[in-house]
Amino acid sequence: MPTGYRARRVGWLHPAAQQLAAEQHGCPPPQFLEVVDVVLVERLHHDGFAEPVGCGALLDRNGVTQAAQIYVRASHRRRSLGSTILIALEALAAIHGNTRLMLVTDSPPIDALALYAASGWQPVPGGAAEGYGFVRDLTRTDHGTPAPQLLIRTRRAARALVVDVDGRILMTENNLNKEIHWGLPGGGIEGEESALEAAHRELAEETGLSGVQLEGPVAQREYFDDFPDVILHQREEIFWGRTSSTEVTNAGLLGNEGYLTGLRWWSPVDLAANPYQVHPGRVLQLLTALLESGTPPQPLPLSSEADSLRLA
Repeated sequence: MPTGYRARRVGWLHPAAQQLAAEQHGCPPPQFLEVVDVVLVERLHHDGFAEPVGCGALLDRNGVTQAAQIYVRASHRRRSLGSTILIALEALAAIHGNTRLMLVTDSPPIDALALYAASGWQPVPGGAAEGYGFVRDLTRTDHGTPAPQLLIRTRRAARALVVDVDGRILMTENNLNKEIHWGLPGGGIEGEESALEAAHRELAEETGLSGVQLEGPVAQREYFDDFPDVILHQREEIFWGRTSSTEVTNAGLLGNEGYLTGLRWWSPVDLAANPYQVHPGRVLQLLTALLESGTPPQPLPLSSEADSLRLA
């Protein structure tokens, strides 16, 4: 990393990542659930201010991991920041368990082609459907990245925020490692199903509710959980709906979901006074916004700066 700059991992919903993506004219932003990881480059000033100046992202497109959205603000170019972002994305791709990484660009300038070739990227025979395709073998000895001691696993998920006629919210009791927290019904997206389909399926499995009309997504959230041998990067979309039925059951739980130990309809007052953790932490603010204004035109971000980790 050039002197005076730093790189760190952030979520795609991080305000700086969103701003830099908006500056990339002619480059449509990826879908939220496509984004596997993001590298943010910042210029460090003497007063402690960290100025966002560049970014890059790992995307999962039909099961293929791609390096994309590589961008450096004009005033900070020609300082090797572009190649630094590329190297950081290669390292992250390896940590995510990939052995190869794709890069696709349209009509790249000659200097970009030279950068890719010098960095060990090889043209994809026959090109790529979206433009010029390159591939990087992450197992090559010239890659310079040691075998990761800790892996990151990404998971796409969907959740349902269901409200009854009394304005109560349905939540599941989760008992993990002898610690209890309350969360929205939901779980991982399976196969080719959409996030909305996953939210309906998980709601039926975990609560027995199958006739709720869900709308959205009304919110998006991503976070990192540290486990002894892996970091889980979860990206989830939240849908919402109303119901007049309050009869719920967890009889449809699968064998590996024994940590879901209860169901409860919570009033906002009782949930706020509840001594246990609630996930997502801003669910009551989201509920208030939905009850006052209905489904928003764009999903509301529920992630925070605390969800970002420094890239070593």
